[in-house]
Amino acid sequence: MHDSDSDTDSGSNVEALQFVNDPSHELEQLRKYPAVVKVFVKYNTSVPSSAPVQRLLSQAELVLTPRGNRLSDETFETLLL
Repeated sequence: MHDSDSDTDSGSNVEALQFVNDPSHELEQLRKYPAVVKVFVKYNTSVPSSAPVQRLLSQAELVLTPRGNRLSDETFETLLL
């Protein structure tokens, strides 16, 4: 790694720490942290809508019954999905 790459990484780390410690919770604060925005946009995923999540929870309720309370995590996941 070149020195300029190292400087960029450390600058990004400092900016990330400043962002986390910033007392403001406004969306506008992101303008002060362009490196954070760049990473956020790269790794951001969409939030699932509530309908599929509620269907999954409803189905889980049918799988996880008093008789099925000893299911392993893997078995529960297999039955659910």
